[in-house]
Amino acid sequence: MGSGQFFMNLHYDLSVQREGEELAMIKRQKEAEVKRLQEELKSREDDIARLSKVLHDNQDTITALRDVLGEKDFAIQRLEVTLDSAVRSAASQDALRLSALREKDALIAAVQGSLSSSNQDVEALADSLLSQGLEDYSAPIPGMSPPNPLISQIQEKGRLLSQAHKDIQRQSAQHQRDIQDLLNALNESQTLLQDQLHHCKKRLQDGAQEHKMLRAALREREMELQEERRKHSADQDQASARLLQLQVSARERDQATKKLLQEAESRDHMIMRLHKRLSQGGGMRDTL
Repeated sequence: MGSGQFFMNLHYDLSVQREGEELAMIKRQKEAEVKRLQEELKSREDDIARLSKVLHDNQDTITALRDVLGEKDFAIQRLEVTLDSAVRSAASQDALRLSALREKDALIAAVQGSLSSSNQDVEALADSLLSQGLEDYSAPIPGMSPPNPLISQIQEKGRLLSQAHKDIQRQSAQHQRDIQDLLNALNESQTLLQDQLHHCKKRLQDGAQEHKMLRAALREREMELQEERRKHSADQDQASARLLQLQVSARERDQATKKLLQEAESRDHMIMRLHKRLSQGGGMRDTL
């Protein structure tokens, strides 16, 4: 074998070695890129899983807050109904008591007026009879007939009317005391009702304030949830874009690697043909 053939073989070996090293380096780079892509995708998946858990937890919190708000609304409505019913009941009872007291006062006044009128009629009749000289018949006289029965009847009626008038006055005084007792009880009832109304109003105010705070917390949670959803969507879009970019880069590297392999194979064929020609040329020189 001549020196030309030796150098040709050496050049072929060096070329094959260099191409093998280039292919090995490309393979290592590709494997490193694939590993990096896998790690980046895993990190993205972990971030998405974490965001999904946060979204789920926040959704549960919002649902719980809405349930609490519903319960508070129902409790406030029931309290308002109870308060309205208590006010109406107290007003109705007060109206009935006042109406009964007015009717009783009117009845007593009518009876007193009737008795007073009857008493005046009796007194007028007695005065008329006495003015006619009948007053002397009021006392018995020896040897004369008993007093006129009319005088006795009038006197009895006057006594009865006077007694009835006293009874009515006594009943009126008792009625006034009863009215005062009822007014005192009514005042106590009004005071108790006012205390209950004040307590109910305070509970309503406290419930309204708590309701307001819960709604504010709910709005804040909903805003946080919207922001996290926006970030989640942005991260997903970014991850999808990055994945697409990496896929494009991987395809480009695959195409470049395939092209290098094709070029290396083409050079191998060319070197083999040159080597064959050189071998044939060397054989011919030896023959000559």
